[in-house]
Amino acid sequence: MKKLLILTIVGLCSCGGGRKAAQIAVRDLAGEVVFGDTFLGAPTQILFYGDMMLLRDEYDNKALSVIDTKTGTITGRHLSIGRGPGEMVNPFRLYTHGDRLYAHQMNTGQVSVYSLPGITYIETFEMEGAPGVSLRMADYFVGMRSNTKPGRLQINDAQGKYLFPGGDWPEGDDNMPTPFGGIAFQGDHAVQPGGNRYAFAAAYSDRVEFHEIRRGQHVLVSATGSDNVRAEQDETGNAMLAPNVYLGSAGMWGDDDYCWMLRIDGNRGAEGVQRNFSNTVRKYEWDGTPVVEYRLDRQIAGMAVDPAGDNIYGMVIDDEGYIRLVRFPISQLR
Repeated sequence: MKKLLILTIVGLCSCGGGRKAAQIAVRDLAGEVVFGDTFLGAPTQILFYGDMMLLRDEYDNKALSVIDTKTGTITGRHLSIGRGPGEMVNPFRLYTHGDRLYAHQMNTGQVSVYSLPGITYIETFEMEGAPGVSLRMADYFVGMRSNTKPGRLQINDAQGKYLFPGGDWPEGDDNMPTPFGGIAFQGDHAVQPGGNRYAFAAAYSDRVEFHEIRRGQHVLVSATGSDNVRAEQDETGNAMLAPNVYLGSAGMWGDDDYCWMLRIDGNRGAEGVQRNFSNTVRKYEWDGTPVVEYRLDRQIAGMAVDPAGDNIYGMVIDDEGYIRLVRFPISQLR
């Protein structure tokens, strides 16, 4: 008989600043390796468009593989590495929105746009302010800023023009020696594709924020966790992260209904714990209300959720060092 655990999460609500407690169910999920006969290379990101699974592999000359999820076969390889029209400069991150595929090149601030399902090159434009990664919402892009003042996120319009900061945390890092400040506030973010809500989760603290664009400004809807970053100074006086600590987000995913976070609370380098890998997926409403926490039977990286919300996917490394895709059927719990 399966056990159902209940967690209590205390958060800070923006409506009046009072604290609220939310209970969340914890469910166990068993995974299965899929597409085991397909050579995947070394993918680092999973996306979906209908029945197409898109795998980003920055180490391949063709950086995007397309898998038909019904048959498990690779139907095409796209996106050449290079500096020509429609080519990618590493590192980059992909994001689908409607019938468009966006490729944000992190070192240049350029965003290339392709049509789906054919992955045909359309254009490349500059993202003003050069955020590290930008994701497309209904009317805006929200990007991760490369500095920490006055916030970790920034909002750009649909043409890439900078509009305003997308968040207030952290307020600044004046008391944190360089270069530690920029590292300390790393994290990940996710967006509501059909709306204008987005979330940010820090990697080195338990801070999670939920925002919305209202009347041309960002509004903090809710936040959980603390502002505290686990840090200390070494013998030379330079700030560093506390030994081996890796807290918070190891990855996020957003759809129109929910925000999903691959959540880690462990030590890098400790036995059985890998950076950016976790076996805990927490599902939130877009107002920050936790819905359920899934405990997976193995650690994954590169979490994604299929369009129907029926399966969580992730990447694992097998005993021979090959990357495999694992599917965790949420529908088996319904």
